[in-house]
Amino acid sequence: MLSRSNYFLMGDAALPSGLNGTSFPAVAGYFGGPNAYNVWSKTQFRSFRGLKLPIWVSGFDGKGEGIDAVAALKTLGVPPQTHGDGTFTAVDMETRRDRTYLANYTAVLNSAGYRVLDYGSLNDVFHDLKLNGYWVADYTDLSTAEDVLAQEGVRAVQFKTGKDYDVSLVKDWVARFLWV
Repeated sequence: MLSRSNYFLMGDAALPSGLNGTSFPAVAGYFGGPNAYNVWSKTQFRSFRGLKLPIWVSGFDGKGEGIDAVAALKTLGVPPQTHGDGTFTAVDMETRRDRTYLANYTAVLNSAGYRVLDYGSLNDVFHDLKLNGYWVADYTDLSTAEDVLAQEGVRAVQFKTGKDYDVSLVKDWVARFLWV
């Protein structure tokens, strides 16, 4: 089990207003994708002063969507890493398993300086490619979420859902690679 000094909390919401009044050190929101419910604007992302994780909601054209995602990240002002391993983004796969999509999408983002976390349910995500890590959805309790977070390749665990936003544990070192 991890200690609280090894992770921080992140809130994510389909609508940025769902996070109003919260004090998470990091937030996550949609920056695009053919199946995105609501794409956050640059102004909406910038209204949160802390760390940010942009989420792409997958379709079926990994390479084409990767190109679109890089363009959207640049429009938002998300800096690629020029030294090191890249700024983290996430691709929302939910319960879908599609290694070809993930390989093509991630190749485009990695070559542009962005890392990709595969977001999906605990029962499905480990069947996908590891990419640059996993963001696992497992709505349980804090203790179980800490155990999942300790697994190899897991960078974050979404463990709590609410009316307006969800809550994830994120490994501390990941903060160095989030958008500020």
